[in-house]
Amino acid sequence: MRDLLFNAGYDDLESLNHLVLDTILQLPEAETTTAFAGDPEVLLGQWLDGMSIKEIVKSTPDDTDSVESISRYIEELFGYKLPWIISALLRISKESLGIQDEKSSEYIRCYPSMVKHGLPNPVASWAMSVGISTRDVALRLAEAFEEQASDISSHEDFVAWLSGLSDDSLRHEYGVTGYVLDDLRYKLGRMAINPLLKPIKPLHEVLPLQQEVVGMFYGKYRMAARRVRSGDKLELRRDYDNPVDPNAVTVRHKAGQVGFLSRSLAQRLAPEIDSGNTIVATAVKTVRKDKPSITVELRLG
Repeated sequence: MRDLLFNAGYDDLESLNHLVLDTILQLPEAETTTAFAGDPEVLLGQWLDGMSIKEIVKSTPDDTDSVESISRYIEELFGYKLPWIISALLRISKESLGIQDEKSSEYIRCYPSMVKHGLPNPVASWAMSVGISTRDVALRLAEAFEEQASDISSHEDFVAWLSGLSDDSLRHEYGVTGYVLDDLRYKLGRMAINPLLKPIKPLHEVLPLQQEVVGMFYGKYRMAARRVRSGDKLELRRDYDNPVDPNAVTVRHKAGQVGFLSRSLAQRLAPEIDSGNTIVATAVKTVRKDKPSITVELRLG
């Protein structure tokens, strides 16, 4: 148990599941109102692998358990009872062995959440904790984060990375839309630490910098974006009526608005623009295709 508390990883989930269920399923607190004819340990393994309820039912050797009954069983045992019992069990184990929480494995710290949501790794559970509503999207975000930030592994780093994704990316690459996207942005806005504001650097240390314009997937912006050429001067203008981002900064060309600055950059530059500082924007790289892209260089005027 001590070794698992310190070093548990993905390859140890099977052992961890066995140890936990062998102990917990004997407790009266773990009794469920819905019966399950199969092996709870196998079911937990399938659930943590990200299998859907329908996939689990198809893999069941007989038809004694319906989609509805397995769904209720998972919701009651994995979604409610197990997480809080596991949390208590882990807390008692750490205290009895004299192990500080921050010294335990990330998998151990996130295991109750992983069981609750049916996810195989801590990063995916972090995604669910900040407002991602489906396991599929959480798993895809976790995979992308681990590919792009393989040397970074903290919850704070994940939140910062997720905050840096544009709304376009979240919509078109991960399917996060509507109120889910709005709620996610609200939560991230309260949680994330903007690297440009920690600590607040003087503007002359922030600029010059280059960044890709976001928000060009909308029809009218896309048409204007296709007319931008490398070397063209662009204008930054505050969007005070933006219902989603009070710091929004639009990027405009003589052909019209082409998009926005990213949220993190707008958060840093909006107060400067409001206070009268002139920031010069120049297109330094453009792709004029069906999905245009524009990289701008920003300098103090």
